[in-house]
Amino acid sequence: NDYNVIEEGCNGRTTIHDDPVEGWKNGLDYLRPCLNSHKPVDIIILMLGTNDLKTVFHSNAELIAEGVGVLVDVIKSFSLEKQEFIPKIILVSPPQIGEGIKSSPFFGAFDERSVEESKKFHLHYEYIAEQKNQQRIVRETYRKEQAAKKPQLSLLEAQRRRHVKRVGEVAIPKGATNFDLKVSVDDLVERINWNFFYQAWGLKGENRKGEEAERLMKDAREMLKVIDEKITLLAKARILPANSNEYDDIIIKPTPDPSRKGGETGQQFAIHMPRSLKDSDETLCLADYIMKEGTDFICPFVVSAGIGLKSLQEEFRKDKDEYKAMMAKLLCDRLAEALADYLSDTMEWGTRRIRFAFGYGACPDHKPKEQVFQILGVGEQDGLSLTETYMINPGESICGLIFANTPTKYFNV
Repeated sequence: NDYNVIEEGCNGRTTIHDDPVEGWKNGLDYLRPCLNSHKPVDIIILMLGTNDLKTVFHSNAELIAEGVGVLVDVIKSFSLEKQEFIPKIILVSPPQIGEGIKSSPFFGAFDERSVEESKKFHLHYEYIAEQKNQQRIVRETYRKEQAAKKPQLSLLEAQRRRHVKRVGEVAIPKGATNFDLKVSVDDLVERINWNFFYQAWGLKGENRKGEEAERLMKDAREMLKVIDEKITLLAKARILPANSNEYDDIIIKPTPDPSRKGGETGQQFAIHMPRSLKDSDETLCLADYIMKEGTDFICPFVVSAGIGLKSLQEEFRKDKDEYKAMMAKLLCDRLAEALADYLSDTMEWGTRRIRFAFGYGACPDHKPKEQVFQILGVGEQDGLSLTETYMINPGESICGLIFANTPTKYFNV
């Protein structure tokens, strides 16, 4: 009696693909109306992917898992907008397609490749789950979390308790303010966080010191040489004048720059920042760390370590080498983080800098990426694009804002 379980299964449903016969079974199209009609929703169990292995889609387990990742992002952003909190999400890997399908009426819609790809679902779904920071929910833990929740403030009251930035905290850039870096893999190797890399391969604790870990690291070092030749690294940023307003917007004020093809024309951009409604003496919102009046600065940025990755993976898959295809992706994910770190460290701006990526705790909305792309003049000419849900293609990319001096730590709203 503690839960109202709503079944929303549908035979033939896909993740993000339009079925050529039954186009209305696209899970992405159905997801928002479903969430809206059943809100508020506390827990969502998501299991899709098998039907995307139909031959008509020419897809594979990795791409399907990335599609599921898009659905997870939609659940987060749409739920935050419509019910003001993000539900717990349990991501379930679809079962393997049995060999018996070869003698069934479904053989033709699926083929032998579908069977083989379904065996890889668990690996790619586990990676997506780790990437999206999902956790399995134990009933007792969930009850404790709900019981411990404090009443939320109204938005008006939360804004009254905003942090007030002091003039002395403002950092004035001393060097360059426009950044379009030429970077090699060698520049980033020492910045790679290998903990997440090992975690993606299921190696923990003492297992990271054994022979398997040594072989994995050797393979990774060899793959980094290939990536350096095949992948384009992109890092763009601009330190720009900015102020905030009473509505929790950061107003970015680029100056006209005719030399930047496809870039901004001097128009102002208002990027809305969500505010925490937790009952505390001072509520959290990124807009509070930009002065309302006077001089202040913000740095929109985009980095990518995935331009050319798809072609590289296709080369490996032609040789039926899924291991190298997966290795390349995992390393490009790590290189994107290292590249963002490298970009921040090149700046002569303040005594410390902290970067916040859109889609994460302090700003879970992905839509501001569109404005940052405009400000920086980033687009298809660079090998980057945004999907209809504002995910960056290629996915091994990061977009966000860099702050100087304040705030001093990451937070969630």
